[in-house]
Amino acid sequence: MQVENDTLARIGTSCLQQLLENNVSKLSAARWERVVTAFVKLFRTTTPHQLFDESLRGDMEGSTPEPEANGMILRTIPVIGDARFSYHVLDANGQAILPAPLSPSSEDPPERMSAVDRKRIFKQIIVKCVLQLLLIEMTNDLLQNEEVYTMIPPDQLLRLMGVLDHSYQFARMFNDDKELRTSLWKVGFMKHLPNLLKQESGSAATLVHVLLKMYYDPRPDHQGARGQIADRLLP
Repeated sequence: MQVENDTLARIGTSCLQQLLENNVSKLSAARWERVVTAFVKLFRTTTPHQLFDESLRGDMEGSTPEPEANGMILRTIPVIGDARFSYHVLDANGQAILPAPLSPSSEDPPERMSAVDRKRIFKQIIVKCVLQLLLIEMTNDLLQNEEVYTMIPPDQLLRLMGVLDHSYQFARMFNDDKELRTSLWKVGFMKHLPNLLKQESGSAATLVHVLLKMYYDPRPDHQGARGQIADRLLP
Protein backbone atom coordinates (compact mmCIF):
# COMPACT_ATOMS: atom_id res chain seq x y z
CA MET A 1 0.00 0.00 0.00
CA GLN A 2 2.84 2.40 0.82
CA VAL A 3 4.40 1.81 -2.62
CA GLU A 4 1.03 2.39 -4.28
CA ASN A 5 0.53 5.66 -2.38
CA ASP A 6 4.00 6.89 -3.32
CA THR A 7 3.46 5.99 -6.97
CA LEU A 8 0.09 7.74 -7.12
CA ALA A 9 1.57 10.80 -5.43
CA ARG A 10 4.43 10.99 -7.93
CA ILE A 11 2.03 10.60 -10.86
CA GLY A 12 -0.26 13.29 -9.45
CA THR A 13 2.47 15.88 -8.85
CA SER A 14 4.03 15.14 -12.26
CA CYS A 15 0.68 15.66 -14.00
CA LEU A 16 0.06 18.91 -12.13
CA GLN A 17 3.50 20.19 -13.04
CA GLN A 18 3.02 19.36 -16.72
CA LEU A 19 -0.43 20.95 -16.72
CA LEU A 20 0.97 24.23 -15.39
CA GLU A 21 4.02 24.26 -17.65
CA ASN A 22 1.95 23.52 -20.78
CA ASN A 23 -0.64 26.21 -20.01
CA VAL A 24 1.47 28.88 -18.34
CA SER A 25 0.77 31.45 -21.07
CA LYS A 26 -2.99 31.04 -20.57
CA LEU A 27 -3.00 31.79 -16.85
CA SER A 28 -4.30 35.21 -15.84
CA ALA A 29 -3.60 36.84 -12.48
CA ALA A 30 -6.94 35.52 -11.18
CA ARG A 31 -6.09 31.98 -12.28
CA TRP A 32 -2.65 32.21 -10.71
CA GLU A 33 -4.36 33.11 -7.44
CA ARG A 34 -6.45 29.93 -7.69
CA VAL A 35 -3.36 27.86 -8.54
CA VAL A 36 -1.38 29.20 -5.60
CA THR A 37 -4.37 28.75 -3.28
CA ALA A 38 -4.41 25.08 -4.33
CA PHE A 39 -0.69 24.83 -3.51
CA VAL A 40 -1.26 26.41 -0.10
CA LYS A 41 -3.97 23.84 0.67
CA LEU A 42 -1.78 20.97 -0.53
CA PHE A 43 1.14 22.06 1.64
CA ARG A 44 -1.08 22.50 4.68
CA THR A 45 -2.86 19.15 4.36
CA THR A 46 0.43 17.27 3.90
CA THR A 47 2.18 18.85 6.90
CA PRO A 48 2.53 15.98 9.42
CA HIS A 49 1.38 17.84 12.54
CA GLN A 50 0.66 14.48 14.19
CA LEU A 51 4.40 14.08 14.78
CA PHE A 52 3.91 16.42 17.75
CA ASP A 53 0.88 14.55 19.12
CA GLU A 54 1.91 13.32 22.57
CA SER A 55 -0.64 10.48 22.54
CA LEU A 56 1.53 8.75 19.92
CA ARG A 57 4.38 8.55 22.39
CA GLY A 58 2.49 6.76 25.15
CA ASP A 59 3.24 7.88 28.69
CA MET A 60 5.96 10.38 27.78
CA GLU A 61 6.25 13.50 29.93
CA GLY A 62 4.39 16.61 28.81
CA SER A 63 6.22 19.69 27.64
CA THR A 64 6.83 22.71 29.84
CA PRO A 65 4.50 25.67 29.15
CA GLU A 66 5.95 28.34 26.89
CA PRO A 67 9.34 26.73 26.15
CA GLU A 68 11.81 28.82 24.21
CA ALA A 69 14.18 27.30 21.64
CA ASN A 70 15.99 28.76 18.65
CA GLY A 71 14.10 32.03 19.02
CA MET A 72 10.67 30.32 18.87
CA ILE A 73 8.17 30.54 21.73
CA LEU A 74 5.11 28.39 22.34
CA ARG A 75 2.15 30.42 23.58
CA THR A 76 -1.45 29.46 24.04
CA ILE A 77 -3.65 30.81 21.23
CA PRO A 78 -7.06 29.29 20.44
CA VAL A 79 -7.31 27.70 17.01
CA ILE A 80 -10.75 27.43 15.44
CA GLY A 81 -11.73 24.22 13.73
CA ASP A 82 -9.58 21.56 15.38
CA ALA A 83 -9.62 20.87 19.11
CA ARG A 84 -6.42 18.83 18.89
CA PHE A 85 -4.33 21.92 18.11
CA SER A 86 -4.62 24.79 20.56
CA TYR A 87 -1.45 26.79 20.31
CA HIS A 88 0.71 28.28 17.58
CA VAL A 89 4.46 28.38 17.26
CA LEU A 90 5.47 32.04 17.24
CA ASP A 91 8.70 33.51 15.97
CA ALA A 92 10.65 36.22 17.79
CA ASN A 93 8.32 38.89 16.31
CA GLY A 94 5.19 37.17 17.62
CA GLN A 95 4.10 35.96 14.18
CA ALA A 96 2.35 32.59 14.00
CA ILE A 97 4.38 30.01 12.08
CA LEU A 98 2.39 26.82 12.44
CA PRO A 99 -0.11 25.07 14.70
CA ALA A 100 1.17 22.42 17.08
CA PRO A 101 -0.68 19.86 19.20
CA LEU A 102 -1.87 20.69 22.67
CA SER A 103 0.23 19.38 25.52
CA PRO A 104 -1.99 17.39 27.91
CA SER A 105 -2.80 18.94 31.28
CA SER A 106 -3.06 17.08 34.55
CA GLU A 107 -6.83 17.41 34.35
CA ASP A 108 -7.03 16.01 30.85
CA PRO A 109 -4.51 13.14 30.49
CA PRO A 110 -3.91 11.73 26.98
CA GLU A 111 -5.92 8.68 26.07
CA ARG A 112 -4.00 5.46 25.71
CA MET A 113 -3.56 4.52 22.08
CA SER A 114 -3.57 0.94 20.88
CA ALA A 115 -0.62 -0.40 18.90
CA VAL A 116 -2.88 -0.86 15.87
CA ASP A 117 -4.07 2.76 15.94
CA ARG A 118 -0.52 4.02 16.43
CA LYS A 119 0.71 1.98 13.48
CA ARG A 120 -2.11 3.29 11.28
CA ILE A 121 -1.31 6.90 12.18
CA PHE A 122 2.40 6.32 11.59
CA LYS A 123 1.59 5.17 8.04
CA GLN A 124 -0.48 8.32 7.48
CA ILE A 125 2.39 10.48 8.72
CA ILE A 126 4.90 8.81 6.40
CA VAL A 127 2.61 9.34 3.41
CA LYS A 128 2.29 13.03 4.34
CA CYS A 129 6.07 13.35 4.64
CA VAL A 130 6.51 11.85 1.16
CA LEU A 131 3.85 14.13 -0.30
CA GLN A 132 5.42 17.21 1.28
CA LEU A 133 8.79 16.35 -0.26
CA LEU A 134 7.17 15.85 -3.67
CA LEU A 135 5.45 19.23 -3.39
CA ILE A 136 8.74 20.92 -2.52
CA GLU A 137 10.47 19.24 -5.46
CA MET A 138 7.65 20.19 -7.83
CA THR A 139 7.65 23.81 -6.64
CA ASN A 140 11.40 23.99 -7.13
CA ASP A 141 11.20 22.46 -10.63
CA LEU A 142 8.35 24.78 -11.64
CA LEU A 143 10.19 27.90 -10.54
CA GLN A 144 13.37 26.78 -12.30
CA ASN A 145 11.28 27.09 -15.47
CA GLU A 146 11.93 30.67 -16.55
CA GLU A 147 8.55 31.04 -18.29
CA VAL A 148 6.68 29.90 -15.19
CA TYR A 149 8.68 32.19 -12.91
CA THR A 150 8.13 35.15 -15.23
CA MET A 151 4.37 34.68 -15.45
CA ILE A 152 3.56 34.33 -11.73
CA PRO A 153 2.55 37.70 -10.21
CA PRO A 154 4.97 38.64 -7.40
CA ASP A 155 2.23 38.74 -4.75
CA GLN A 156 1.26 35.14 -5.56
CA LEU A 157 4.90 34.11 -5.66
CA LEU A 158 5.33 35.52 -2.15
CA ARG A 159 2.32 33.48 -0.99
CA LEU A 160 4.01 30.38 -2.39
CA MET A 161 7.21 31.33 -0.58
CA GLY A 162 5.14 31.61 2.59
CA VAL A 163 4.14 27.94 2.53
CA LEU A 164 7.73 26.95 1.75
CA ASP A 165 8.84 28.97 4.76
CA HIS A 166 6.20 27.17 6.85
CA SER A 167 7.52 23.81 5.61
CA TYR A 168 11.09 24.81 6.50
CA GLN A 169 10.16 26.07 9.98
CA PHE A 170 8.16 22.93 10.73
CA ALA A 171 10.97 20.60 9.64
CA ARG A 172 13.57 22.63 11.51
CA MET A 173 11.53 22.56 14.73
CA PHE A 174 11.14 18.79 14.47
CA ASN A 175 14.82 18.17 13.66
CA ASP A 176 15.91 20.34 16.60
CA ASP A 177 13.81 18.32 19.05
CA LYS A 178 15.96 15.26 19.67
CA GLU A 179 13.87 14.18 22.66
CA LEU A 180 10.75 14.06 20.49
CA ARG A 181 12.51 12.18 17.70
CA THR A 182 13.96 9.68 20.18
CA SER A 183 10.58 9.05 21.77
CA LEU A 184 9.00 8.41 18.36
CA TRP A 185 11.81 5.99 17.51
CA LYS A 186 11.28 4.13 20.80
CA VAL A 187 7.60 3.52 20.03
CA GLY A 188 8.44 2.15 16.59
CA PHE A 189 7.79 5.07 14.24
CA MET A 190 10.92 4.17 12.26
CA LYS A 191 13.79 1.72 12.55
CA HIS A 192 16.21 4.63 12.80
CA LEU A 193 16.03 8.05 14.46
CA PRO A 194 13.42 9.96 12.39
CA ASN A 195 14.25 13.28 10.81
CA LEU A 196 12.92 15.75 8.25
CA LEU A 197 16.32 16.80 6.93
CA LYS A 198 15.33 16.56 3.26
CA GLN A 199 12.27 18.69 3.90
CA GLU A 200 14.29 21.27 5.83
CA SER A 201 17.11 21.53 3.30
CA GLY A 202 14.90 21.30 0.20
CA SER A 203 12.43 23.97 1.29
CA ALA A 204 15.20 26.28 2.51
CA ALA A 205 17.21 25.96 -0.72
CA THR A 206 14.18 26.70 -2.90
CA LEU A 207 13.09 29.55 -0.64
CA VAL A 208 16.47 31.31 -0.67
CA HIS A 209 17.00 30.79 -4.42
CA VAL A 210 13.61 32.21 -5.42
CA LEU A 211 13.66 35.11 -2.95
CA LEU A 212 17.11 36.20 -4.14
CA LYS A 213 15.94 35.97 -7.73
CA MET A 214 12.88 38.08 -6.89
CA TYR A 215 14.96 40.62 -4.97
CA TYR A 216 17.18 41.32 -7.97
CA ASP A 217 14.37 41.09 -10.54
CA PRO A 218 14.38 44.48 -12.34
CA ARG A 219 10.66 44.47 -13.20
CA PRO A 220 8.70 47.27 -11.47
CA ASP A 221 6.26 44.97 -9.64
CA HIS A 222 9.14 43.01 -8.13
CA GLN A 223 11.05 46.16 -7.21
CA GLY A 224 7.90 47.42 -5.49
CA ALA A 225 7.77 44.23 -3.42
CA ARG A 226 11.43 44.41 -2.40
CA GLY A 227 10.62 45.28 1.18
CA GLN A 228 8.38 42.23 1.61
CA ILE A 229 10.95 40.03 -0.09
CA ALA A 230 13.72 41.27 2.20
CA ASP A 231 11.55 40.77 5.29
CA ARG A 232 11.02 37.14 4.37
CA LEU A 233 14.58 36.49 3.22
CA LEU A 234 16.71 38.13 5.91
CA PRO A 235 15.46 36.23 9.02
